Amino acid sequence: DLETGQQATTPVSSVPKQIAIRPDGTMVFPEINRLVLWAPNNELSTLAVFPKPIDSVSLFGDRATVFTAGGLGYTIELATKQVSKPFDLGVLAATQAPGTGLLVYANRGAIEVFDPVVNYRWTLASSPGLTYTLPRISNDGQRVIARRNVTDREKRDVEKRQQNALLAWQLVVPATPEDTARWLDQLTNAIVDDTGASLTWR
Repeated sequence: DLETGQQATTPVSSVPKQIAIRPDGTMVFPEINRLVLWAPNNELSTLAVFPKPIDSVSLFGDRATVFTAGGLGYTIELATKQVSKPFDLGVLAATQAPGTGLLVYANRGAIEVFDPVVNYRWTLASSPGLTYTLPRISNDGQRVIARRNVTDREKRDVEKRQQNALLAWQLVVPATPEDTARWLDQLTNAIVDDTGASLTWR
């Protein structure tokens, strides 16, 4: 405690290889295949146990995202300890926006985005003759940067593209049900009622 100088020791079975911390001081860390939560009142609790060892853990809002050996991912509600169905991105590394939970990753030369809350993914950038690597997403989930390499020599010569470049994208993702309703209204023939509970078509 920085104000009082008091400290407490909590025994754990091993030194965590990674620790994720929330603004209130709550910490989440893996112990082999077990995800553990440490609260500032010096209490330990198990959030979830997975079939395989945990490779990485990150936090967003009131949830944690866990990737286990082999690449399967899960989200866990910290309050209820509810674990999502596993998702497989087809890759072993992804970066996550702490503000929104969006994951961005390179997959076979393309940049893909995955929303673990609604279990939905989409391709942000993909084109023949271009390879995208090393994507990163901002904390608020609004911007993505990645390296682009022009692998097609003819495309490079004809279009006069530099072989390597750093590109940036701005993601336009609805933040509220009202934003989603307006977004659907602009882009589709779908109609969402005032409560957001039903979807109909024009």
